[in-house]
Amino acid sequence: MSFAWSHSTWKVLLIAFYFAELVVTKTAHDGGESHNPFRLPDAISPIHYQLTLLPVIEENPRLCGHVWINVTVNSPTNVIVLHGQVLPVESVVYADSEVADNEVSRMFVERMCFSGILDTLDSLSDDKPNSRDDKDIAQSVHLDEDTEQMIIILKEELIVGAFYRIGILYLAEINDGDNIGFFRVQKKQEDNNCCRQRWIGSTQLEATHARKVFPCFDEPAFKATVELTLGHDSKLRAISNMPLSSSTFLKTVDDWVWTTFERTPVMSTYLLACVISELEYLETSYLSINGRNITIRLWTEREKFKQLDLAYRLVPTIMETLENYFGIPYTLPKLDMVSLPGYDLARAMENWGVIVQSESTLLQESDANDPMEKAIFAITIVHEIAHQWFGNLVTSRWWSDIWFNEGLATLFENIVLNEIAPELGVDVITVLFFQQALFHDTLNISIPLNYPVELLPTIEHKFDGFAYAKASVIFRMVRGFVGDEAFKNGLHRYFSQFQFKAANSTDFWAILTQESRRACTLSPRKHVGRIMKTWTEQSGYPLIQVDRNPNGTIQLTQTPFIDSSNPLMDNFTESVAWWVPISMTNGADPKFSLDDRLPVVWLTPKVPSVAIKGPEDTNAWILVNLQYSGYYRVNYDRLGWELLSEQLMRNHTVIPPLNRAQLIDDVFTFCHIKILPYEVGMRLIEYLGRAEEENFVRSVAVGHVGRIQQMMALQGINDEKLAAMVKVMLTYIVPSQNTESRNHYNSGQLDVHCHSEDKLCIGRILDLFRDYVNDTVTPVQSSLMKKHFEEIWCIALRHGGSMEWSYAWNRSRDSSSTLSEKRKILKAMTCTTDMSRIKQLLSRVFLPKINQEPTETLIILNSFAENPSARALAMKFVMLNWSFLNKHFRNAPRMRDLLVAVTRHCSSLQELEKVNEFLEDKANELGSTVIDLIVATISSNIRQIELQKFHLKYHSLVDETGNDLARLEDNFDSVLGSKL
Repeated sequence: MSFAWSHSTWKVLLIAFYFAELVVTKTAHDGGESHNPFRLPDAISPIHYQLTLLPVIEENPRLCGHVWINVTVNSPTNVIVLHGQVLPVESVVYADSEVADNEVSRMFVERMCFSGILDTLDSLSDDKPNSRDDKDIAQSVHLDEDTEQMIIILKEELIVGAFYRIGILYLAEINDGDNIGFFRVQKKQEDNNCCRQRWIGSTQLEATHARKVFPCFDEPAFKATVELTLGHDSKLRAISNMPLSSSTFLKTVDDWVWTTFERTPVMSTYLLACVISELEYLETSYLSINGRNITIRLWTEREKFKQLDLAYRLVPTIMETLENYFGIPYTLPKLDMVSLPGYDLARAMENWGVIVQSESTLLQESDANDPMEKAIFAITIVHEIAHQWFGNLVTSRWWSDIWFNEGLATLFENIVLNEIAPELGVDVITVLFFQQALFHDTLNISIPLNYPVELLPTIEHKFDGFAYAKASVIFRMVRGFVGDEAFKNGLHRYFSQFQFKAANSTDFWAILTQESRRACTLSPRKHVGRIMKTWTEQSGYPLIQVDRNPNGTIQLTQTPFIDSSNPLMDNFTESVAWWVPISMTNGADPKFSLDDRLPVVWLTPKVPSVAIKGPEDTNAWILVNLQYSGYYRVNYDRLGWELLSEQLMRNHTVIPPLNRAQLIDDVFTFCHIKILPYEVGMRLIEYLGRAEEENFVRSVAVGHVGRIQQMMALQGINDEKLAAMVKVMLTYIVPSQNTESRNHYNSGQLDVHCHSEDKLCIGRILDLFRDYVNDTVTPVQSSLMKKHFEEIWCIALRHGGSMEWSYAWNRSRDSSSTLSEKRKILKAMTCTTDMSRIKQLLSRVFLPKINQEPTETLIILNSFAENPSARALAMKFVMLNWSFLNKHFRNAPRMRDLLVAVTRHCSSLQELEKVNEFLEDKANELGSTVIDLIVATISSNIRQIELQKFHLKYHSLVDETGNDLARLEDNFDSVLGSKL
């Protein structure tokens, strides 16, 4: 028996005092075979955990525990290796797997936590192990802190096929910083002087934090059942994966109880969860397809029950929709969804049967009418439910395949919401995921979805936003080329076959191949696994070039999409190719249904270019990649773009919104990197000036035109021709208000998208806002304010004076304002261009009387990062106050995301130098993945600006020489002198 010295000082001192003759041994396990040192050997496998936890979350926080682990032996060994970042007090191993006496476990844990550790150790040492129990075959315990493993040396070799019990009494920490392992958060009172501040205890065991709570086999493939007994103050409620089974009082202290929960199905350790709190719940239910009534409870503070309205309505419907889609009933008897005060910003953990969420991901203001806000909220709910429902039913064998479950859950956000709430317009999320994945995948630090996890720190990187986004669009593509029926049947078979087991993407691809062949959507010569290998085991994506041949055929060619402003990756060459499903339609017979997304032809690594028959009408437009189903960009010849532009001008609704967004995103991406001239992009969006368009489609154009303006402004690029085009494009994407709507906005027809130079439009908005402040608005005007809340407030706070600013500042602090309203006001305040107001809003986080929530801080900083007048100051603020913000957020991944956000627009060598200096100082904390992403993004921005300067210089020379090639050649060296 030995102890680790990495826990709190008082524990170490007590143990060192009593067992001074014992030393800590750090032993690297080596079973004589070559394997990843962070992976456990497979000599034994767990069957069942009987876990007793006693967390003390008030004064002197500590976690006392005991676990019995029933295991089976797969190969001969005299060493048991499991994970553990706890302090083992006693370990025993017995050659049987009988159910242990839970009352004895509770007694030892009680005495250790409440009678003093010295008394417990004293009682244990009175009886030598051999005299206590001759059946104990444990000899010693060693901890390897580097690999986070607990190694039990045995007196004898274990017998293959036999069953054993491992018993460990231990101490662990209550985490009071990061929300990992078993942690506590303080429930804030409105009046800090009114009553005692209470604590809430909860767990966050994903990805590898179960080992911080109890010794276990902390890898996804090691599945077992769990029976949890949790000790807590009787004033608190306890929640876990399963319903409550029994309750009894502690013998050591008054008013504390042991709550025992029913045994779980077999599951991975990271899915175990518990919460102890004073929270209350609203209860509802739904009837499962197998006839069982599934209880659903939504937990929060009683005064926030009204904010559960939308979730209360959505959750049962979501559960029913998922069951009907898969044809598989939900396995557990209940689902608890917990809104946890103080939990990490916008975070959630989809534990099986109990989803723990931050308040912002479960609570919704009952009076919030913004469709986009509702869509994002609903999508979050669907993601968490879908993930815990089927993502936990079948888990990955190891973390390298984690993108698979995350991608499926993200895909089903759209599938489910399109069925239960199509009015929410969830297509916007599809576009956002595509844009995020495509942007990241062009950087020279992009990595494949399937890459091996060799070290523990890299496991966390599998959970980044890029992996979620790319995985979801990859699955969208798979669903598109195999067909909805085959996809649905494949999922049903996959979940049925691997229920309560560990599987991976390879297993699913094999099943999906069979189903798609059965549905005749995939030829016998094609295999989904072979196709998907080109998408998951290499980074990047293809560019599909569509050209019309003189003979009327259409030439389709794939090449790797290469941003000319980025150097090629070392492992990325022009020989890289994919299996690309080409779906397409044309203007002579436009079709966009699910069935029409099936590929009409495949481009392959061996056949990257094919010619197919075109429409008989040679003037009919052609559109490739229906409904944004394929993960690639599409470029057309000049006639192709012109015909598409003409169709949009005639009737843009013939082409669905998703494809309109795709066309705009693709054409401007090609313009930015000089594949196409900006005239092509300008022509394509001309229709926006005369059409009612989806906000998310228009926002894609707004973002790209804004990028051109930013590029020109930041580096002083003076191109009169480009400036003139931008001015015209702005009239398309922000249509001028007509005279009637200007003068009669009381009619309810006010256009709130004001051009910055349109003083009359801005004046009307300011008049309306001031009437609102003075409470003199008419009912119609009041309706306008509600409908366009954020847009009107943004314009008023950008162009208004001290009155508008003071009003907004006070409203952001007003206790009568709803949470949703406060956050909208804060976001609108970030529209200001006044430097003193920018500084005031940034400093809001330091004001103790305001007690700013982390969600509000993130809104401010992320929004300022998109404001050209504020982004430099926002970046400086984050870097100067890094330590403070770390404590404020208590979320390392959130801090890394924030740093990416505030640096992503840097575009000069001076800014890169400043950022690099900061990154070098924080290298160990940030990790190479984040650092590489930030540096690659800034470098790309710099190269794009230099590329634009190069083209300007070149065209200037062309103008000067009048296309005289001899004079051009004489001056070409000066052109190449530009930094590229």
